[in-house]
Amino acid sequence: MQEAILSRYTQPQSDVRLLLQQLKLELPAQPPPKIVRPKTAGEGGAVVKT
Repeated sequence: MQEAILSRYTQPQSDVRLLLQQLKLELPAQPPPKIVRPKTAGEGGAVVKT
């Protein structure tokens, strides 16, 4: 099983977008989603053996 981590943000509202255009600024590209395999108990999960 894999998990998708979607660390993406919403687009700016129209007034902020207009201000960015007037200032000739661009927002950086958003990072792509990360796909990871969750850790199981045998792979060093949160359980500490004593």
